[in-house]
Amino acid sequence: MMLLLNDWLYYLVSVLIILVVTYFVSLFVNKQLRKSKNEPKKNTENLVSFLISIAIILLYFAITDLLVGRAYEGDILFTEEEAWEVESASVRYVTTENPFVVDSFFAEGYFSQEILASGEMIQVLIKTTDYPALYSIGRNVSEGKTSMFPYQQYYESELQPAIIEALQQEEASSINQVLLAAEQKLNDSFDAHTFSLTLQ
Repeated sequence: MMLLLNDWLYYLVSVLIILVVTYFVSLFVNKQLRKSKNEPKKNTENLVSFLISIAIILLYFAITDLLVGRAYEGDILFTEEEAWEVESASVRYVTTENPFVVDSFFAEGYFSQEILASGEMIQVLIKTTDYPALYSIGRNVSEGKTSMFPYQQYYESELQPAIIEALQQEEASSINQVLLAAEQKLNDSFDAHTFSLTLQ
């Protein structure tokens, strides 16, 4: 389950939930104190109310740390089933899943450079067309529990070897034919991406 909220709406909902939970827990505890044989003193009631408020606020921060993340305009947020582009300046996402966030810089496409054996510099542009297809790969590549998709590690472990191999295997009369053939091979091999190779 994924819920995207603007910052102001997230804070409004959070404050309302904290107030409602605090109110009902305080009522319940107060009722339990009054049921006891000894009539509770006003100081005891105040202390208990204060401790309940502190406990609920600490619980809020713990839940926020576990279930709430942040993404910014242009970022891509994706799980195994779905992908969302963030259109607001900033959003909070509440989720029971473990999504990845692709920084807006990478959402425009991943740029890299490769040098051919002949010395020419090739610029590679990789646009992602299917983010959910990368989810399981990202989980294998990522170091630790991070919400940011590890694009650099993913490129180095999965894409770069395939690019180098495609460029080395192609033999043609011109460098442009080599690039076109390698580009076609890469596009056929990786359904989640569109490759564009140009001579720099």
